[in-house]
Parts: sequence; structure tokens; C-alpha cells
Amino acid sequence: IGLEKLITLNIAYNEIQNLLDNTFLDLRSLIRLNLNFNKISYIQSSSFNGLLKLENLYLQYNKLFNIHSVVFENLNNLL
Repeated sequence: IGLEKLITLNIAYNEIQNLLDNTFLDLRSLIRLNLNFNKISYIQSSSFNGLLKLENLYLQYNKLFNIHSVVFENLNNLL
């Protein structure tokens, strides 16, 4: 409740390991998502569903190992 208007989400340094399908589905207004300095190794194919306005996605300093081939397919506004 109330997150549909959120435009910036910084969840860096949270030891996140995986991004599951539809993790951010209700964050339709999100423009900036900072996931830096986590332990993300796996991103499922629909992890970023619903982020149609996303312009900035930060994934630096993670342990990325497996990223599904269509993860970024609908993120047309990424800069």
C-alpha cells in the first residue's frame, strides 16, 4: 500500500542473493533502482516485470552468475 508512487528505491548493501519473478511488480512508478553491493547471483526472467518507467538500474558489485536472456526485454526506458 502506497508504494505505487515510489520513484526511487535504494536497497544496496542488503545481502540480497536472488531476484525472483515479479519482485517489483507493484512499483509501477519506479525510475531508479539501486541494487549495488548485494550478493545477487541469479535474476529470474520476470524479476523486473511492471517496471515500465525504470530509467536507472544499478547492479554493480554483485555476484551475478545467471541472468535469464529476457530479463531486460521490457525495460525500454533504461538509459
